[in-house]
Amino acid sequence: MKRLLIILICAAYWMVTGCAAVIVGAGAGAGTYAYIDGVLKR
Repeated sequence: MKRLLIILICAAYWMVTGCAAVIVGAGAGAGTYAYIDGVLKR
């Protein structure tokens, strides 16, 4: 039972950190893509 709880906590933690990393990565990528040499490009 305790092992199952640890697995669930690790899975939840991995999902939260994974989602946060994807959001941050997408935001950074969009920011870099939008501003090249200080000029707004699409």
